[in-house]
Amino acid sequence: MKIAMIGHKRIPSREGGVEVVVGELATRLVKDKIEVDIYNRKGNNIANKNIKTAKLKEYNGAKIKTIFTINKKGLDALIYSFFASIIASFKSYDCLHYHAERKLCNALDS
Repeated sequence: MKIAMIGHKRIPSREGGVEVVVGELATRLVKDKIEVDIYNRKGNNIANKNIKTAKLKEYNGAKIKTIFTINKKGLDALIYSFFASIIASFKSYDCLHYHAERKLCNALDS
């Protein structure tokens, strides 16, 4: 089985909960003999500047593919997800696994 993971910022990362989940899930799937491709966003806004994710090609057995995006809030996730989906659609994946966050309530911002 071959799975593509799309929607997070980048792996490895501790930028948010989605990144932690994708990293753990990918690692565990690889241990179960499942091929995993992780589609990372290309960008400069990395919380831990010591991690050089742009040059990584593999993480715990999962292959990393870096996808172009525009570093502008509100556009980066949309553009990255669009390009990653197009690229993934030409590959022979059994599953495209999307990970996303969604703001449920503006009242939480106050």
